[in-house]
Amino acid sequence: MKRWGGNRKRTTVRQRWSCACSTTRRKACAAAAPVASLLAGFAMVVGGNGTWSTVRDSPHFRLQRLDVVGAVTMPEDEILASCGLVRGGTRVLGLDPSDVAATCEADSRIRSARVESFLPDRVRVQIEEQRPVLAVATDQGVWLVNAFAEAYAPWDPLDVRDLPLMVGSSETATAVQREPLLREAVALLRTTGRDAGPWEGQGLLIEHDPTLGFTVAPAARGMSARFGVGPFPAKMKRLKTALEVVKKRGLPVAEAFLDDGIRPGRVTLRLGGFGPFADADRGDRLGRVP
Repeated sequence: MKRWGGNRKRTTVRQRWSCACSTTRRKACAAAAPVASLLAGFAMVVGGNGTWSTVRDSPHFRLQRLDVVGAVTMPEDEILASCGLVRGGTRVLGLDPSDVAATCEADSRIRSARVESFLPDRVRVQIEEQRPVLAVATDQGVWLVNAFAEAYAPWDPLDVRDLPLMVGSSETATAVQREPLLREAVALLRTTGRDAGPWEGQGLLIEHDPTLGFTVAPAARGMSARFGVGPFPAKMKRLKTALEVVKKRGLPVAEAFLDDGIRPGRVTLRLGGFGPFADADRGDRLGRVP
């Protein structure tokens, strides 16, 4: 009877030692490969600086193709100039994408930029343009404010027109440094809008007072509304309901007041040409106002 395992191939001590050495050599070579590449690159730069410069400056690695993503109003040639890129001149080999992105973002029209390079001659630039929603009068001049409540650049009426303008007290004058105030103003604009409601298609004036809060008025003629402080959506809803009630009766409205702290559900309307106030309150004679 054969002993169990007797048919297995036996290896000698010498064969086992040779196998172990081969395995060790393979692992050592695999571990040393990245280091060898690094040392070779280092030698190319330090020991062969002339060779590296020749390769880097080769026309083969000069910018030829630019992919722009996210641009809305800025043409490609302006993005090239803003980012410091020159077609046929910028070296793609050795390009630092973070440096190029920082150069892009130095342009006040660009809020953020992301840059990628692809050898031999292509660069991809993804930008987010600044989109102003408000102009605010400050002690540093009139500044543009984006949807993130960031005051980012002085207002040039030749470049940006037809923006709501925020004016007010000395507190408003330092609004560039007062992000909470700007956030509240942007929230008010987002709630009121100019595409619907009592100010549809009109330029808006946003007035701010530290005590009374925010008032919205048309740039020309029309009704003004004092919203006070946020949140604003419920106030806007009550205002629309009140205006629908008086519209059915053909009554002109000069002013609306929605900042009653004691009775938050009240909407007080001053009817144009009539003098006394008329209340459009919950269950009032002008109808229910939610």
